[in-house]
Amino acid sequence: MTFEELNIVRKLKKQIADEEQKLQGFRDLAQSITPQATRVTLREGKKELSYTCLDAQPKGTSKDSRVEMIATLIVDTEKIIENLKIQLEKETPLLIKKIQAEFPDGTEQRILISRYIVGQSFREIARIFHYSLRHIFRVHDRAKKKCHHHVTSMSYCVTSGQCDIVDLKKLCTEKLHNGLDVND
Repeated sequence: MTFEELNIVRKLKKQIADEEQKLQGFRDLAQSITPQATRVTLREGKKELSYTCLDAQPKGTSKDSRVEMIATLIVDTEKIIENLKIQLEKETPLLIKKIQAEFPDGTEQRILISRYIVGQSFREIARIFHYSLRHIFRVHDRAKKKCHHHVTSMSYCVTSGQCDIVDLKKLCTEKLHNGLDVND
């Protein structure tokens, strides 16, 4: 598991929150738009009747009025949010299974799930599990290094049309032993 994979759920939740904020802005804008009012005066002899009516569409606007445009933005944003939520529902259980499989230490699991699935701050995690903040950071850093170690120690290398798993540490050691530059 990579650190990027750990952040998938957090990123999806942030995207959903951003889109919901944008949606609320569109809804507020739609409510603030009022149709133009027209004052109509009718005269019948000495009687004068005056009233105000609301135009369905302000004068000088095309069919794609501002209201229609905002309504379209609202519908599109709702669809985006719905798709993000569906993706979140798929990714969350997958990430939990990966965390449980790759981090057998229960403390690491709880901290990673609390941080990356639930979205809690380190302070909240420390308070909930009755650990010091320093301990939470240590366990988190240890788990993060395992993710980093997994990425740096294994890589896929394409050679002559085949994919082979290559141990990068072993490869670098061999290069140093043979007097080659590690960056080659």
